[in-house]
Amino acid sequence: MAETQEVIRQRASRLSAVMNHPGWAEHVEEAKREIARIEQKMLAQAKSYEGADQRKLDYARGYIDALKFTYKMPEAAGRKHERWLLEELEEEA
Repeated sequence: MAETQEVIRQRASRLSAVMNHPGWAEHVEEAKREIARIEQKMLAQAKSYEGADQRKLDYARGYIDALKFTYKMPEAAGRKHERWLLEELEEEA
């Protein structure tokens, strides 16, 4: 179990370190721009006279979720990593 926790801890540390990369902020901003573009397209489809194709809207919604995952996942890994470090410090005390 300790080995598994160590592997998970290392993985979380590497994932959270991604956010320190110089291009990270650009990635997040580009993802948010793409999300805004897709949402505008979805809104135009929903307002069209013919109505929206629900399958296309669902696909777009899933694509937005995937884009959000790319920049939220390392943040979550960083928080998890911090919690593990705090738990280890408490166990040592």
